[in-house]
Amino acid sequence: MMNILSIKPKTRGPFQVALLVFYVLINVILFFALGVKYGADSSRYLEGAAQLFTSAPFEDKQSSYIGYILFVSLVKSIFSGMDAMVVMAQCVIGLIGIQCMFLLLRHYFDQKISFITCTLFLCYPDFLRWNMYILTDSLYVWSLCIYIYTIHRALKSSLNLLNWVPVIVMAIVLFFLRPNGWIIVPCSLFLLFCFQNYRKRAFYILLLGGISTSLCALTVFRNEIWHYLNRENLLVNLKMGHILWLNNDWRITMPADHGESMFKYFIRHLMEIVVLGVSRITATVFPLRPYFSDLHNISILSWCIVAYPVIAVGLRVFTLTKLSMLLVAMPAAQLFITAGTFADYDGRWLLYLFPSLIFFFANGIQRVKVIRI
Repeated sequence: MMNILSIKPKTRGPFQVALLVFYVLINVILFFALGVKYGADSSRYLEGAAQLFTSAPFEDKQSSYIGYILFVSLVKSIFSGMDAMVVMAQCVIGLIGIQCMFLLLRHYFDQKISFITCTLFLCYPDFLRWNMYILTDSLYVWSLCIYIYTIHRALKSSLNLLNWVPVIVMAIVLFFLRPNGWIIVPCSLFLLFCFQNYRKRAFYILLLGGISTSLCALTVFRNEIWHYLNRENLLVNLKMGHILWLNNDWRITMPADHGESMFKYFIRHLMEIVVLGVSRITATVFPLRPYFSDLHNISILSWCIVAYPVIAVGLRVFTLTKLSMLLVAMPAAQLFITAGTFADYDGRWLLYLFPSLIFFFANGIQRVKVIRI
């Protein structure tokens, strides 16, 4: 069988420039059409940035988003406090992110497939508009793209530790951008555990150090973790059967709680909890919402109908490599979090899967091409 991951681009063409122009054009149109947008959590980041200037302590959940607050503070300090420049900075980082994904795909596939894949994902009707919001989502997704590319470059350089410095930097950035950025740590350790040469002492130390640090953190911060679960009402949402955050309409009837411990509740009602988790994952992967317009829902569904069968082919035939296993582990970890918490109210959490789905979509296109040949 042909190894589809051994394909290399033969020549440089205009596709990379065309992708860059397309991305810039769409963002310019969105900026003039929408301007700077604010979500329910935007005040948390803007106020947090202001508190940094006055050395005031963070409040409530602000410390969980310290990375994004620092980003907003840095941009606003450089550009005289203009919110529009935060949006501009997100667009610029997005430009770097999409170029990183194109270069990654171009290493494994031809330029035409790389261009088609990146363009299709940019055309997802609920993607690029988040560049216009002062929220963490845009920066988090583009940082994931850059992180995956740094992993790719580091793996090509074998065990030269200096080439892993960008990986470590991007992992730290993602860890502090938003709470679910912590999944990068176990996914990266999983990569090392499964594939690295254990005779290399440096990786032994790194792996054992990471595991030890994680265990120590769980031990030291166990009270804070339990406080977080209660603060986010995750256990309440579980027993109430909530599928979407802040939405009582989409619910599954769960068994009554008779004052038993959470552990006993999980054991006794495991099947109902699994059904609830699958429902949350489905609502994330197919982010149709009753409060969206019919046109918006139809456009999202149309995109899913086109993209998901190709992605399924790409997942079915992917070659087992260090990078491909990481690209499977990352969305799996994100969906695991979704199953245990809730699907997002406006469907943004699907975007966190895009950096991995992009690769498998290209893989699916290549497989279909091989079959046709």
